Amino acid sequence: MPRTNLSMSISADGYVAGPHQAEANPLGVGGKSLHGWHIGPEKDHPVNQRVVSDMMDGIGATIM
Repeated sequence: MPRTNLSMSISADGYVAGPHQAEANPLGVGGKSLHGWHIGPEKDHPVNQRVVSDMMDGIGATIM
């Protein structure tokens, strides 16, 4: 059986996206700020680069 791994950004109050999510806007309004550590300007910080590298190592497929 294949191994499955889930990686998810979630705020302290339980949100994973902004309001008004849609296929054309999967993170919702303002949702990018929640995920900035790996898709925003913060992604260039060495610690964030290491976390993303470790998280993505060996990934064969991504589902969003």
